[in-house]
Amino acid sequence: MAYENKNPILQARELSKSFYYPEPLDIFKNVSLDLHLGQSIAIMGASGEGKSTLLHILGTLERPNEGNITIAGQPVTPSKAAFLRNLHIGFVFQAFNLLEDYSAIQNVLMPALIGQKPIHKGSSAHQRAQELLSLVGLDSRSHFMTKLLSGGEKQRVALARALCNDPEIILADEPTGNLDSETSEKVHHLLFDLTRKFHKALVIVTHDKELAKLCNQVFYLKKGKLEQQQ
Repeated sequence: MAYENKNPILQARELSKSFYYPEPLDIFKNVSLDLHLGQSIAIMGASGEGKSTLLHILGTLERPNEGNITIAGQPVTPSKAAFLRNLHIGFVFQAFNLLEDYSAIQNVLMPALIGQKPIHKGSSAHQRAQELLSLVGLDSRSHFMTKLLSGGEKQRVALARALCNDPEIILADEPTGNLDSETSEKVHHLLFDLTRKFHKALVIVTHDKELAKLCNQVFYLKKGKLEQQQ
């Protein structure tokens, strides 16, 4: 593989996750994964197998019970998790997770605001947000409240937001699960076009086999184990 001699941007080793309430439940055990710049990975599996939980752990939104994660060469610790997440990771969620009473450009700028960057008009962050909205075809909607946008438009705003801080890693959880098939296909291609354009590493959790086929590698999470499709 072309990535073998390069250091991964994200490295997960022996991750295990269990829940103990309302009763003990092992979600997955000893999951390891390497992710490189320019690589795209799909994680598939039945509902309830823990795909979203695994993605949240890779993105430092949740902590594993065991195992460790390294991002850009830095070990993820509780004290560093939020910093590393905001600096290196962008998220795209099925439910969009936008602030409905804020404009499209205000939503795109949220990662920069959280990162304490200047976001006033004319700032580099504001210019990037405008450029990203243009790339996703929403430059004419930049000052629309997101509650006024269609589902496809909301997900395009979410994709622009994920790229706002220029992170190396994009994590997408069922990114078109709430969209019709025609809109889904458009968002799929936009997602891959942008991650290739900016040379990002991409992990997608999906039930969509056609979307998974667009990725370099496909993994299945089943009965607590992550296995690559051959």
